[in-house]
Amino acid sequence: MLLPRPSHSDVAAAYAVEDYYTHGTRAGERAVKKRLLGRLLLRLAWAFDHSVDPTAEWWRSTLPSEPQRIIDFGCGDGRLLQMLTEMGHECVGVEPDAAAIAAARKRDIKVYPGTAEVPPEEIRGRKFDVVVMSHSLEHCLDPDSALENARDILAVGGMLIVEVPNNAALGLTVFGQNWHWLDAPRHLNFFDEVSLRSKVECIGFEVVDVSYRGYCRQFAAGWISTQDRISDVLSAGRGNETWRHLMLLLRTLKARPSRKYDSVRLVALRSNAAHHGGVQ
Repeated sequence: MLLPRPSHSDVAAAYAVEDYYTHGTRAGERAVKKRLLGRLLLRLAWAFDHSVDPTAEWWRSTLPSEPQRIIDFGCGDGRLLQMLTEMGHECVGVEPDAAAIAAARKRDIKVYPGTAEVPPEEIRGRKFDVVVMSHSLEHCLDPDSALENARDILAVGGMLIVEVPNNAALGLTVFGQNWHWLDAPRHLNFFDEVSLRSKVECIGFEVVDVSYRGYCRQFAAGWISTQDRISDVLSAGRGNETWRHLMLLLRTLKARPSRKYDSVRLVALRSNAAHHGGVQ
């Protein structure tokens, strides 16, 4: 966890940045000085990338065939919910960032201001079949409350799909404080598969699937450029450390998934033992 914990106003201020990705914009990749080596790293990484990406096909194979009532906590600009709506599901989003809410509503997504810790009044008393928390749990001031609220609005047998940065990744080992996915102060909680699984199981979920994603992007121009800029600020100007990316590539090409990929995703079912306010 990031300590000391920020205040609610501090959290809000951390997202007042240009082109934050949930605002509906996608900044172009920035230039990397060592372009030839960068392209070589990316090509080699692509050949060894076996990410389980949450594509439309993945969602079709994971969700039941009949229409589901889906809520996405931290829905961002609504891209995922737009896709799931087009598949025939009934979708609702919850998002604290006003700019992201505006972007989601332009996609005709029903989205309410709020968080997983403090759900909006519009969803209280409702039950859902699926709760999605994709790269949102790491942003929560109170991740325990967030997961308990997710459990409590699910019908028995309902599905939780949660993805977070994987802090067992060798990317963190190699780059330390300069690792892109630390993203402090927006990321407040740091997980690996073991700690995330423990969190969801202890409140009444049964984990039925674990998958990893995020390999090639660790060698993409935009990612390298961002880490160079972080290094410029935090490491006395030692930017453009392309050699560290070469080291990371060599260490990860055939590494086990828990060390290779930058994100981990769990699919879990709400068990019969779980009930409002705790676990029997």
